[in-house]
Amino acid sequence: MLDDSIITRYMPFERAIEFITKGEMYLARFDSFEDKLEGYAPYQLAKKLGIEWEKDDSKSYLKPSDRKKLLFASCWYNGEENLAMWDRYKSERGIAVQVRKMYMKDEYEHSRNDQFIATYERYDDLDPPALAKSYANEMQYLDDDEPDMSIKPPMGLLKHAAFKHEKEYRFVLRQNGMSNRIKASSYKFKIKNFSGLSATVITNPYMDSAITDMLTSYIDKIGISKKVNVERSKYRYLFEPT
Repeated sequence: MLDDSIITRYMPFERAIEFITKGEMYLARFDSFEDKLEGYAPYQLAKKLGIEWEKDDSKSYLKPSDRKKLLFASCWYNGEENLAMWDRYKSERGIAVQVRKMYMKDEYEHSRNDQFIATYERYDDLDPPALAKSYANEMQYLDDDEPDMSIKPPMGLLKHAAFKHEKEYRFVLRQNGMSNRIKASSYKFKIKNFSGLSATVITNPYMDSAITDMLTSYIDKIGISKKVNVERSKYRYLFEPT
């Protein structure tokens, strides 16, 4: 049984090192995601899927193409290590990082604006972008066979039910909709109380054991071994010669 107090992020080696040494979590802009239906409101996604849905006329809806430029997220697996998730990162020699869900959620949702570091495509010093909301939670899913008409997820926490197997947990950042002309290409969230975070780094099951030894040695050398533990994947035996 999966321990739901743990979330796991599979990421390229460099981003994993950045997270465990600097306490910085990368948030990608929604229009960079492979799923082209990201960033849709329930009404818009239902319409796209051919589902009859009652529109709330009291609300105004940005076009998905515009909203995607205002939404940013870091996507985690809601549970412990999963072999299917590794398949997406074996070519990048990715690393998995596990942390306590509620600690990260609390840090994220009680953060200040200055903990979000932006990379800009365009930036006007006289009119900096405003960050409207930051929130973290499980994804909700819209099933076109049995649609749940009561679904009302915060923006950026809705996907088609075809992705339900990913068991996704998300940290979402939304820029103010009035700042459309300012285009941040990505954000990094700086964990304020990083000293209180304990993490487990799991090396890719496709990697040679020497990588694990090297990473363990590096973490010892920079003095963070008390809060960061390094382990080899529990699936490594599937890929070792017998």
